[in-house]
Amino acid sequence: MYALSVGFIIFIVTSYQVQIDSVLYQSKQRSGTIIKLYSYHGIPRQTVRELEQWAHESPMVQDVAWNTASLKITLPDVRQEILMSNIGHVFNDRVYVYGVSPNFFDVVLPGFLVVGEMDGAEESLLYQLYSPEGSSGAIVGTLYRSLLGVADLGSEFLLELAYSGDRLYYERHAELEGTRFVRLQAQSFLDSSVNFKFSKFPTRRHQDLLVSFPTFVRLTGGFVRSMHDIPLSKFYIDLGELNENDKALDTVKSELNDILRRTKAHDVGMYDFRRNLDPIEKANLAVSFFFGFTIVVAMAISFFSLMSSMYTNIQEQKKEIGVLRAIGVPRGWMQRIYIYESFILVLSSSTLGVMIGVFVGWTVSMQRVLFTELPLPFQFPWELFLIVFAMSISFALISSWGPIWMLLKEPIVGLMR
Repeated sequence: MYALSVGFIIFIVTSYQVQIDSVLYQSKQRSGTIIKLYSYHGIPRQTVRELEQWAHESPMVQDVAWNTASLKITLPDVRQEILMSNIGHVFNDRVYVYGVSPNFFDVVLPGFLVVGEMDGAEESLLYQLYSPEGSSGAIVGTLYRSLLGVADLGSEFLLELAYSGDRLYYERHAELEGTRFVRLQAQSFLDSSVNFKFSKFPTRRHQDLLVSFPTFVRLTGGFVRSMHDIPLSKFYIDLGELNENDKALDTVKSELNDILRRTKAHDVGMYDFRRNLDPIEKANLAVSFFFGFTIVVAMAISFFSLMSSMYTNIQEQKKEIGVLRAIGVPRGWMQRIYIYESFILVLSSSTLGVMIGVFVGWTVSMQRVLFTELPLPFQFPWELFLIVFAMSISFALISSWGPIWMLLKEPIVGLMR
């Protein structure tokens, strides 16, 4: 019973930790970096120029990256969602197209990028989009290999854009009406990524599609006339080792706020991942105390049961103890024998309970990883394990030393009656 109670507590602790890690990792995945700027329709050009100049001059900034607003937002005359279909127009799915800078995955937080298949090293994933071969390529989710039949690298697919023709014009001012199809190739397949939606599971439809900035301009059909007109919606900042330095992060936030005020970029927001940590840290502290107290109470209750069983056990072996004392076994030896027995009982049941709780908690963690597609680590509850181990030694000593000490005070003749 004691092993099951300890196992249940360990299971609750590990399950709670998995949920907390899941919330943190989801926030990290959505954030991309510790600090970033974002605007739904795009950051103003003057702000973009000043941010680029600031990033170049600041000694704290290691690198920066950008991604565009979605193609659907960029093209105001697209009256329907953008569809990705196979060449035969048999299967399709709604997608969201974004342009990304070539160093995007070098800047964002590591650990979230899972490549289904690509040609070359993972470090060159986005740089391939900026090569001559990748000028008509895109990074797509692994799901579309089976859903749309885009089975291999280099397989072609179509983007379907339906226009209303009210405001969108080519450079020659000819109205763009009807439905336009753009042929692209699958450059790489992703299972998951920071800030973008990729998956290999059919439950996660309507995924994202990444292209280079030049390809993004081409997909707008002339609405975006140059690279300088691309609507950049998110600005990611990598401070390297200073990402863990609160003072440096606060300095960066202050400088970014100065730029936003100076350029009057009122619709540009700033995201700081650290604001999610304070309430979680307070909750972790409270819950840690609670579970530690629960373990102590469980072991204290088991102590009385152990004390009763050890007393009964020693009394039942009273004659055997008398015989051992008669043949010269010292009192200290007898005490150590029963202390060892009590310690083995408590420690083995505690270890069994911890193993049961950890195993069940690990299965829950793996299930959570499967559902969320996040790289959630499994954390062994070392603090609770050390509490259980220390209390096992203490309770084993107390529960066995008292009864055997009282018994050994009796004369040998009295023990053998």
